[in-house]
Amino acid sequence: MSKKILWVVGSINQIGGGERLLLEGVKYYDSIGVKTKVVTWEFNKDRLFGNEYKLDDIEVLGKGNDAKRSDTLNYAFNRFKSVINLLKITRDFNPEILLCQSEYDAIIVGIIAKILNKKFIVLIFGQTYQFPHDNIKYSKIFKKHLNEIVNSCQGYKDTISLKSPKLGIVNYLLNESLAYLRYYFIRKAYKTFTLSKQVKWEVEKIYGIKSSVLRAGFSVKDLDKRKKYFNKKNNSPKILNFLMVNRLVKKKRVDIAINTFKELNNNYKLTIVGSGVEYDNLKKIIINNELQNKINLTGRISDEDLKACYINSDFFISLDVADFDISVVEAMSYGLKIIVSSDFVIDEDFKNYNAIESISPTITDLSDFIKNKINNKIDENVNMKALDKLTWEHYFSQIIK
Repeated sequence: MSKKILWVVGSINQIGGGERLLLEGVKYYDSIGVKTKVVTWEFNKDRLFGNEYKLDDIEVLGKGNDAKRSDTLNYAFNRFKSVINLLKITRDFNPEILLCQSEYDAIIVGIIAKILNKKFIVLIFGQTYQFPHDNIKYSKIFKKHLNEIVNSCQGYKDTISLKSPKLGIVNYLLNESLAYLRYYFIRKAYKTFTLSKQVKWEVEKIYGIKSSVLRAGFSVKDLDKRKKYFNKKNNSPKILNFLMVNRLVKKKRVDIAINTFKELNNNYKLTIVGSGVEYDNLKKIIINNELQNKINLTGRISDEDLKACYINSDFFISLDVADFDISVVEAMSYGLKIIVSSDFVIDEDFKNYNAIESISPTITDLSDFIKNKINNKIDENVNMKALDKLTWEHYFSQIIK
């Protein structure tokens, strides 16, 4: 296969789901003979998950994320000033497909695709209305759906204001222009993919187009290695081990889990893996409440240590505001029982797993749920067959199918 893909991504400067998606995609396409060039505005080589991945063909256009998204003028300027460079890179590389992970980057990629008569594909990684400081949702085109979409899930209601912010005339006009361009180019995409039916519904409502739902979190090879951990018996039934793996930011609601375990007895242990701006605050809560024997906040750890955490855990918790979380799928590949917030969309692929349930993201509901599960001792056998459509191989093969 001689197909070539140009993959445009805003930044590769943290260890998160978007970066993992990109790196797994490059690895997969390389394995089947598809040459992939990555173009980004920011790149930190230390964010390649402990050098597990390689990016041999990458172009860095220059810093583009210094400006906050709420500063629409500077943010847009930093992106658009590199269009000429991106056009030259695309011409020289001559890909069959252009790919991007952002609705904003779809504008730039769409312009390049239109000039060069190329197809482009948009992977919508995240929810359109999820980010509080993204003012596009208050533009005329997007605001008409604001109330309905925000009220459709708890995470939006908790974090998104229905009141439009006051923008200066320049930022207002630019915000309206970007909204129109985003609307126009998303509708022009050859294919559009989302991570959940929630966002599929949002895309259809906003843009009037059909998108496909695709998501993944592990490889076929990983799953084959982890089969032996499925439906394992707890070696220490008197102590149940719970695990959270995520960036430590407010939207992950890790503080709710910590305060929940404060109220539980010593038969429950919680390990929290990850780093981020909330680390010091969360550590302080643990120390001030003398929870060190119940809760282990590890920070960033090696892949081998993370694997041991998965193997030695009974339950996995994700209280993220988002509709989808790669770490949940990763935990499923180890056969763990899963607890997610009500924002996470549990559709057929997840229901068939048999051991995933959602709760309202509150201390009371999480505590009651855990106590009920343990007291009733209902043993749910997980269904490994349900994971077939959640592999990286399935995900990326469908994109270029």
